Amino acid sequence: MTLRPLLPAALVALLTPAAALAQAPADDDTVLAAARAAYGGACYGLSADAAETGAYTEPPQRWQVTVPPDIEGMEPATLVVWQVFCDAGAYNLSYLYWVEGPYTGLVPLAFPKPVFEVILERPDDFESPVREVWPTSWTATDRLVNASFDPATLTFSHYGKWRGLGDAFDAGSWMLMQEGVRILSYEVDASYDDQQTPVTLFPAP
Repeated sequence: MTLRPLLPAALVALLTPAAALAQAPADDDTVLAAARAAYGGACYGLSADAAETGAYTEPPQRWQVTVPPDIEGMEPATLVVWQVFCDAGAYNLSYLYWVEGPYTGLVPLAFPKPVFEVILERPDDFESPVREVWPTSWTATDRLVNASFDPATLTFSHYGKWRGLGDAFDAGSWMLMQEGVRILSYEVDASYDDQQTPVTLFPAP
C-alpha cells in the first residue's frame, strides 16, 4: 500500500474544481430528514408519531443571506439558514437552526451561552426574592426557545419563559458568522415578581 502525504484543506480546495466541491442545495425534505436523524429522539415535532398525526409540526423556514467575512481579505459568503420546529410546551416553542453553504453542505448551529447560578434569599422557595445571579461557566445549546431569525441583521433571538406570565425568563441574541454564530447578549430574570427586571450576564456589566 502506498501512503501519500495529506494536503492541507486550503490547498485541496485550490486544486479541486469548484464544481466538484459544491454541494447540491437542500430542500424541505432533506432538512427534515437530517434533523430527524440528529434530533428525532429529543424533539417530538420530529418524531414518527408527530409525522403520522400531523400534530406539533410545521414546515421548515428558509432564508438566503449574504454574510460578511469573518477575517479581513475573505469574501462575503452566500448561506442559507433553515429553521426547524423541535417541540412545543405550555408556553414555549423550541426550534433548531441549520446553516447551508455551497461547499460545507448542511450543518447544525450551536449557540454559546453562559451557565449561571441563582442565589435566593430562601433557597427552598423558588418565588423568594433573588439575592444574586452570576455566571459560572459556558456551554452551548442546539435549540432556541420562542426564537426568531432576522435576515436583515443576521441575528437570532431566544426568549425562554420560565412560566406563562413571562416575568421569569432567560433571553439571548446571536449573530450569524461564516464560521458559526457569535453571542451578542444574554440576560436572566430569575424573580417571580410579576415584573421584568433581568440581570445582564453577557456582555459582562
